[in-house]
Amino acid sequence: MNSETTHRAARLVLKGLSPRLRPAADLEYRDLVAEYMADDGFRTLVHIIAGAFELRVLDVSPTGIVLVPHPETRFATTVSDYRARLGDVDRGLLALIQVAVAATFFPTAASLEIIDRPGEVSVTISRIRDNLLALCRRLEQAFAADPKSVPSELREAWRVVLERPIVSPSLEKESGRSRRAAPRELDGIIRIVLNNLEEQGMVRSESSRDEPFYLPLRRYKVQLRELAANEVFDFCTRLTRETAGGTP
Repeated sequence: MNSETTHRAARLVLKGLSPRLRPAADLEYRDLVAEYMADDGFRTLVHIIAGAFELRVLDVSPTGIVLVPHPETRFATTVSDYRARLGDVDRGLLALIQVAVAATFFPTAASLEIIDRPGEVSVTISRIRDNLLALCRRLEQAFAADPKSVPSELREAWRVVLERPIVSPSLEKESGRSRRAAPRELDGIIRIVLNNLEEQGMVRSESSRDEPFYLPLRRYKVQLRELAANEVFDFCTRLTRETAGGTP
């Protein structure tokens, strides 16, 4: 491989570090994706360069390259990324909200297996909140029946959720004016998590007359398929889908 090819491979990895960038809006990015999909040698080089930065290539398609960082690298999202907006946030609380978001977008296991599907179902904060509360009530029941059956990371997290004040709907009237849910309120926390996912190019928000709604993007689906093997994620999604009457 010559230096020019190496440079192009590194450029593709760099494009992937800007998750909201799309090949449709960037001619160089589009050409790099096409080269990756057509050239085995170039594809291998992209993986080598990504690996040197402790990144893994999960997917490359006309919508872009999807990279996953090692949990300990500077590219990984951590609880500290939320602390500026949420204060001393509980890791288990964030995990439960992430699971509720995922299970609301994909209520059955089969729906997650289809990477590109037309007519995506949009979701709202209030719908995610309802699923989150239902999940936490199931966790409460599971914990009462057998505490050891609940993953250790979640043994207190469901209490944190159920004790949080709720704003319903997302906008309520206060002193004659509408206000957004505060970060310490459940709807406010969900909104911040969704905003973070949007910043990472995982979801897209759309405005409406009532409350914003969100659509999942390919990058989000690809990463969720990887998470499906995680014990906590698998446990919670099974509970959520059972509650919703979906397919476990």
